[in-house]
Amino acid sequence: MKRLREAAEKQAAGEVDKAREKLAEFGERVANLRKENKISDAGYQTLAAGLAQLVQVLPSR
Repeated sequence: MKRLREAAEKQAAGEVDKAREKLAEFGERVANLRKENKISDAGYQTLAAGLAQLVQVLPSR
């Protein structure tokens, strides 16, 4: 949640590149959780799909 909150704050401040960085960090964390079997495949797929949607709505560089 922290990384998502930080991404939202960066986006609101007009720092789109930094928002993208925070979302990428979140994506890495989710991938690691899946590799460690700390979340299910279905949970991973749900989070990954939501993350992809967030990235798509960010303004272009």
